[in-house]
Amino acid sequence: MHAYLKHRFRGNASLQAPPPRGCGVGLFIGLLITLAHLSGCAYITSNAPQPEAPEAHSEAVAEPLSNSRRDSAAVQDLLALAQEALAAQRLTTPSATSAFTYFSRILDLAPGHPLARAGLEQIVEQYIAWALTAIAERRYSDATRFLERAALIHPKSPDIAATAEQLREKRQQAVMTEVVPTWVKEARKSNQSNPNMNELVSDYFLQISNKIDDLNAKVTLFSRSDAEGRWLYQQLNQGTKTRLRASLRIDRPTRIELHFLPEERILSAQ
Repeated sequence: MHAYLKHRFRGNASLQAPPPRGCGVGLFIGLLITLAHLSGCAYITSNAPQPEAPEAHSEAVAEPLSNSRRDSAAVQDLLALAQEALAAQRLTTPSATSAFTYFSRILDLAPGHPLARAGLEQIVEQYIAWALTAIAERRYSDATRFLERAALIHPKSPDIAATAEQLREKRQQAVMTEVVPTWVKEARKSNQSNPNMNELVSDYFLQISNKIDDLNAKVTLFSRSDAEGRWLYQQLNQGTKTRLRASLRIDRPTRIELHFLPEERILSAQ
């Protein structure tokens, strides 16, 4: 009997003893208590007062805004100085107080600023206007200097290039100047009362008209008054083969300038 029981015990040795009665209920209750505790902790944590965010962010925002206001004020001051320099024709010199310097500083603070860009274009246009006047008056060195200063601001400007080409052509031109004699000017005042004088005047202007045609010349008329200039034009236009194109300037003495290329003169002589 003892041996039988011993054998039976060994055969069931791998079986687990059943848990004590009531143990599962105790574990379940303990689990509920633990979950309740954790839930309470989470609730307390979520409702606990949060620490205030650092104010560094607001300071970082305020600083750029302050810089922007300072830049805007500086731009307005520079615009006023630039306009003053333009009015005084201090376009690029002296450098420290020139309109070019002020507009350039504005573009450093506010790239693409429309008023600053327009101001630079105004400087270029003024230099081109001065260059054209200098070319017409054969002040070629002055014209070159004006174009060089304009090119510092806008080196790729097509207007500067066109004016420079005009200057180049003008430098190559020869000039023939005819000072109108006093007797011709007096004949205008006689109101064509002397037929012989009128014929002499007509022959005089016809010779000049023929030169204009032969040389394919451009004409500049210098007269003491607008009325005298129109009279000169009418006399010359009567003798040219095609309608005369001429520019008129008020100046003394009364004269007629023929501008032509030297090769044109050579060809006409052959």
